[in-house]
Amino acid sequence: MLITVIILVYHNESYLDRCVESILKSAVIAGINIQLIIVINDPFSRLKEKKFLQNQIIIRNKSNLGFGKSINNAAKKAKGEWLLFANADTITHEDTFSKLQAGYTNSAIGVIIPKIVNPDRTFQPSILPALSIKNIFLEQLYLYKLLPNLFKHPYSYKKAYESTHLVDSVSACYILIRKETFENTGGFDTRFFLYFEDFDLCHRIRKTGQKILFVSETEIIHYGHQSNSGVIDGNEYVNSFYKFLTKYRKKPVVYFSLILLYIGSLLRSIVWRIKYYVSDSKNEKREYFKKYRQYLTMYTRAFGF
Repeated sequence: MLITVIILVYHNESYLDRCVESILKSAVIAGINIQLIIVINDPFSRLKEKKFLQNQIIIRNKSNLGFGKSINNAAKKAKGEWLLFANADTITHEDTFSKLQAGYTNSAIGVIIPKIVNPDRTFQPSILPALSIKNIFLEQLYLYKLLPNLFKHPYSYKKAYESTHLVDSVSACYILIRKETFENTGGFDTRFFLYFEDFDLCHRIRKTGQKILFVSETEIIHYGHQSNSGVIDGNEYVNSFYKFLTKYRKKPVVYFSLILLYIGSLLRSIVWRIKYYVSDSKNEKREYFKKYRQYLTMYTRAFGF
């Protein structure tokens, strides 16, 4: 079996060696062949090209094309039956490819994702909720965190990650997708430069009748948002949030959702600003200020719509 691994590199070059080496080790243990495609999405990157495999492909984009467009272009060169999209800041466990094999042979499965954890092995959400008014309300008012067992929101309900089961949507930071499924759905919608392209792709895959499988028996480590210094790009997040909603929802729902996002971002910016002022640690202050700026950008952008 051949899997084409596509790794997008943007400001996270320092993680690449460990990412690739862990994937290759897991593939050897599972008896899987790998075609490797590395996409360097930063025209100013000084990453030195390293030979990991004989059949590897290096793509250097002349500008930052965004996540979806870069992956789509790379997928055209893929020869594998399955495609693995892996962020450069991920580390694959030795048993990951072996544990995911149950999904490979099931023709009804179009997407497979393992459990994703933080570097300290704590829980990292990777199952995505439906982008409904209810879920947006729970997220923006922080109710999903305050009452996780009541609302069973996948961003905070840890029991959702304790068993292997079918889900609606998953994060694209580490995702296995059948090549035929990816091609039949048209790949990522390139209107999303960054964020929500995974929501959108999973939505279209489900409409074809293909299933999305979350596998709890193995895990990968994800360092998270290293391309943007550990925080979310507020402008791009709000832009993609708006594009997704306008693609699938009516205008009243879109604007009410933006109001909820505005309120939630404003409240978070206030909280992080207060934490910044009361902290005595320079490192904490630096991180708190990043978060404050992130949410300040988000509520300002949401108000702009």
